[in-house]
Amino acid sequence: MTDQEFLQAFASARLQPDQFDHKAHLKLAYLMLKDHPKKEAAYKVGSLIKDYTISWGATDKYHHTLSLAAVYVVAHFMERKPGLSFEETLQCFPRLLDEFQGLIGHHYSQELLKSEEAKKSFFLPDKIPFDIG
Repeated sequence: MTDQEFLQAFASARLQPDQFDHKAHLKLAYLMLKDHPKKEAAYKVGSLIKDYTISWGATDKYHHTLSLAAVYVVAHFMERKPGLSFEETLQCFPRLLDEFQGLIGHHYSQELLKSEEAKKSFFLPDKIPFDIG
């Protein structure tokens, strides 16, 4: 599936839930960051994922802080090696796939992430800040 087909399938909720795994979440962040500044990309990703979970009746799975934080984590690695494709980015930075929880844990305490407030609203990291720029 091309990037455009992926975005269309996701936005229209034709992408099956079992296809929206961690890698697909990273891909969504990557594609939004290619075309938008970080803040706008984060907003778009949050909106798209929230709408997707509503379409599939899975709103309990949506976590606003984690959804937006993923965009800032992906942006960090994209900025280190600009111009790479999504797959090349994952090859250069396998931590995005293999150690994502650890990457998030550098920025957020478990207490904050487990809060109901963080599921519903975006919280800035309580440990190490992101370059939100």
